[in-house]
Amino acid sequence: MRRRIACILALAMTLALLAVPSAAARTVYFTAVNENILELKDETMPFWSGQNIYVDSAIFSDRWLGLYCNRNRENGTVVIWETSGQRRALLFELDSGYVSGSDGNNYSPSAIQKNGRVFVPAGVVADYFGLIYNNVRVDHGFLIWLHSATATISVLTAQEFATAASYQMSSRYQRYLQAQEAGQEDPDSGEEPAVITGKTLNLCFRMGTAEHAGDILSVLGQNGAKATFYLTEDEIRQQPDTVRHMAVAGHRIGILLTGSGDPLGELRSANEALFLACGGKTRLCAAESGEVRAESLRAAGYCLLSPKVDGSVRGLYTGSAETLFTTAQNKRGSVTVWLGESVSAGGLQRFLTLALDAQDRLLGMTERDN
Repeated sequence: MRRRIACILALAMTLALLAVPSAAARTVYFTAVNENILELKDETMPFWSGQNIYVDSAIFSDRWLGLYCNRNRENGTVVIWETSGQRRALLFELDSGYVSGSDGNNYSPSAIQKNGRVFVPAGVVADYFGLIYNNVRVDHGFLIWLHSATATISVLTAQEFATAASYQMSSRYQRYLQAQEAGQEDPDSGEEPAVITGKTLNLCFRMGTAEHAGDILSVLGQNGAKATFYLTEDEIRQQPDTVRHMAVAGHRIGILLTGSGDPLGELRSANEALFLACGGKTRLCAAESGEVRAESLRAAGYCLLSPKVDGSVRGLYTGSAETLFTTAQNKRGSVTVWLGESVSAGGLQRFLTLALDAQDRLLGMTERDN
């Protein structure tokens, strides 16, 4: 059944490929709603802000999703609501940044106005209305796929759908490049392009004790660095103040799987605890022990940590900081470094000093960094 649907979709989506224009290739974000790949345009393209992927709110006016979106310019609001069933609604107040649901709860993050349009966090809307949300790496960039759990297409995994829709994405991409080429300005502006130096380092810690986490947060704050902290459900419930400190300081939070029970059930329960602590949820997760299938988590919309550098065995101390830094520098592209809780404040300070001297960017990771 799955193979048959994939083949039918691939045939239905095959379009005559246009000549590839000479415009320089760039990473793009495709958007799919159920089985439909939407047109690729700069003004409606998804983008990252913090650890959230934002999509054009207008895509939720899709009868197959069972939702409708209305923007009231006079009141400065966007409302997304169900057209049947429980009739739930999600209200985004653009001026105040307030987000509320018809269930009486407040949500975050807020909507963002860009290019005259309103973009909303895909994960928040998907979680609230029970949609399935996936972020898949594809040719030319990434595919953001939102679909109903009851849609026929939902029998396909995210990767199967991406493969079936590859022809349509190629066609969308080529038309996009043609439009870019037709509208591009004279590149000879006389200005020198900005030179970007250094690497992007994504430092990942596990919480440990609240005191230990406080020391790490203090060093990160003094150096203007961001990181990702992975916490178990118990840690989130027992240390909500520390969790809020992390979130307010702009660090990213992931769920640390314990290896007991169903991983998806553990993630859902931990996210409920995280929402109570700081009003947000996460799709980042890590596993220190036990067998966890990354593909099954990815199909459910989660991102399992797979670091390029594992520094947790030797740890990050003053004597090991330079060796760990050199190891990270020798890796290509952005580098995710897993440190666990084997970190001292002095060792972290030494590592950050080396990274800042090299003009590295110290950021918390997102789904796209894994």
